Amino acid sequence: MSFKIRVHLYDLLFFLLIVLSFYFTRNVLCSIMMVVFFGYTIFQQCVRNKKTPVSFFIVGFLVFILYGAVNILIGNVVNPQVSRTMVVSLFWNFLMLYSIVQYVYMKNDIQQVLKITELGMFTAAVVVVLLSWKTITEGRLGVSIEINSNMLAMLCVYGLILSMYLRRIGKYTRGVCWFRIAFYTLVVLLSGSRKGLIMIAVGVAVIQLFVDRRRLLKSVLITATAVAAVYILIMNVEVLYNIIGTRVESLLELLAEGSTEEGSLNSRQRLIKIGWSYIKEKPWTGYGYGSFWTFPRVLAISGDNIGVYSHNNYVELLTGGGIIALVLYYIPMIYLLVKLFKRTSMDISMPYLLAILVSKLAIEYAYVSYNGRTDTYILAIVVGCVLVSGKTKNNAIENLKLS
Repeated sequence: MSFKIRVHLYDLLFFLLIVLSFYFTRNVLCSIMMVVFFGYTIFQQCVRNKKTPVSFFIVGFLVFILYGAVNILIGNVVNPQVSRTMVVSLFWNFLMLYSIVQYVYMKNDIQQVLKITELGMFTAAVVVVLLSWKTITEGRLGVSIEINSNMLAMLCVYGLILSMYLRRIGKYTRGVCWFRIAFYTLVVLLSGSRKGLIMIAVGVAVIQLFVDRRRLLKSVLITATAVAAVYILIMNVEVLYNIIGTRVESLLELLAEGSTEEGSLNSRQRLIKIGWSYIKEKPWTGYGYGSFWTFPRVLAISGDNIGVYSHNNYVELLTGGGIIALVLYYIPMIYLLVKLFKRTSMDISMPYLLAILVSKLAIEYAYVSYNGRTDTYILAIVVGCVLVSGKTKNNAIENLKLS
């Protein structure tokens, strides 16, 4: 009986961790929850006397952090205080990466973990909608409260993909699944996130490619029809047009003509261009993690705004740690992609997790993710599920040998 209570408590702590982290991202309450979850993970490992699984991804992420710390120690940074703050933040992310992977591995139930994760995403999105109800049509959803609009959209895309998975394995009825999909899609539209729309298209395409190849043509036609319907909707419904339609128009204008009148897109393009000018001066080792906003040419256009970033994960990594940091960060990511790809036919969850990872990577040209806490949680869940699928595969092989 006590063992069942501990398992249920662990699930509750995981749920609270992801809901608080997804909504608040960084505050005192979130930090307390991180400490509690990490401590309980260590406690569970001691009580169960479980061996810690060795994951190449976890080791690779730690090496990436240590590289940033070494650069500080040898004086290869432009602002030691800023870089130390970033390395400490990354180390906290590492502790949570480790804790969540251990939770998923000890839970040994991919379906249940992903169901709790989706419920956490749905809960966070519902809270945002309820808190923003009076102003929901007056601007981008999330702007007036704690959560970032783009982060809200990303979480909804992940929730949408997991809802499709839960329907596939029979955890959700068709009605519940379609309600979830409609809700998540509407929140993405109200968030005004172009990244969210791109992620939905990429994620659904990956799922169709790996889950139902026999009806690929039909799936492509359905997806194309859905994309066209969404485009018509956001361009013709005044509320949606004001929130996201104009932003989509600006993006299409930029892609077609190479320029746009939208200030945010132009600002991001300038920041990326400035970043590349610094990268060319010091391409291999960079200037120290988190140092982008301290560059004089960045401060000149940001008005000394602390924490300005390049809106580009590659530029942020290259300015922070050069080509070495870029390689150290993405080698574990490529490893995880390969693992997911190889196991798409082994476990029904793998194509959906692959869709989450690919959709996440697809927007990193316009998004900084390497230091994101929410991004770390998502990666940890994927890594944990891959480890569990590997354990299941090994058990099946052993049983086959014994028989």
